Amino acid sequence: IAYASAAGSLIGAFKDGSAPVRHTAIRALGKLRVVGSVGALASALSDPDPVARKTVASAIGEIGAKEGVPALSTALSDLDAGVRNEAAKSLGLIADASARPALTGALKDADAGVRVQAATALAKSGDLSGLPVAYAALKSSDAAVRQQAATTIGLVGDAKGLAALVAARAIEKNTGVQVLMDFTLAQTRARLGLPAPVKKAAAKTPPAKKVTR
Repeated sequence: IAYASAAGSLIGAFKDGSAPVRHTAIRALGKLRVVGSVGALASALSDPDPVARKTVASAIGEIGAKEGVPALSTALSDLDAGVRNEAAKSLGLIADASARPALTGALKDADAGVRVQAATALAKSGDLSGLPVAYAALKSSDAAVRQQAATTIGLVGDAKGLAALVAARAIEKNTGVQVLMDFTLAQTRARLGLPAPVKKAAAKTPPAKKVTR
């Protein structure tokens, strides 16, 4: 009851003229995780401020109720790529099969980040149709996209994904992505019952010859 009362006060703050106040209220609703607030949050997806819409999509995902799927599915068509990305991410948190048609459409989004987030969300719901998108994203010029692609492939952990990750890791230059790929590769090998690769010993440098005078 206390949470529901607090949620009501926060919903009232949606009408505040101050963007920071609205953003704070939206984030707080997500933390409360009151399923009954999903409808009010969904209506806020029409806020003219893209930051507010992105925050709403995140909050609905944090609540994690399937009641949020229709609104998030609609948000996959938002004009702002950041909102679409967050909507796909939140649908992955909810992982309900009813979102699959909208997420399948998002695999063709103009933004690579949105495409790979949609692939992740599909994989979390048991649909592997987005894996080709994840494989392609391993070659993205955006390190964050490559990192998300590796995460998506790791969710499945099959032999084809392992081969794709090994090839991508061999040419990866970003330290953060390297660490994530190494972790994912270790997990995938363990899942497949494969041993860790043996590291080649560093070649020994021959001792320097004494110069006689």
